[in-house]
Amino acid sequence: KKAKLDIDDLLTKARVNGHFDLSRIEYAILENNGEISFLQKAQDLPLTPADAGINVSPSSIFVNVVMDGKIMEKNLSLCGKDDQWLTKKLAENKYSVKDVFLATVDDSGTLNVFPYQLEENKKNYFS
Repeated sequence: KKAKLDIDDLLTKARVNGHFDLSRIEYAILENNGEISFLQKAQDLPLTPADAGINVSPSSIFVNVVMDGKIMEKNLSLCGKDDQWLTKKLAENKYSVKDVFLATVDDSGTLNVFPYQLEENKKNYFS
């Protein structure tokens, strides 16, 4: 009440921070800037590879090579790739550049394609 924060605001801030189940929260701290920090209960924290004693490869940087159906020539060249390589890789997956919302290349040269969503999602999750 002192902070003039109602339960709806608290629930919204929890959800925005990925906490949909308040029973898994140990503490919620109202910060000086008005934000709320949440501390999950230790038993509900996600398991990490380090927790399991597993060594993993370092994360790689993804370079955007197609954005909104347009080839990012400079980025493609920074990856050591060219238009011919990109067109071939897209064709292998039955895409053309105009079908692609976003395409990225990782450090190993793997192309990841995110096509435009052609069909509208008709589910109404909020009704």
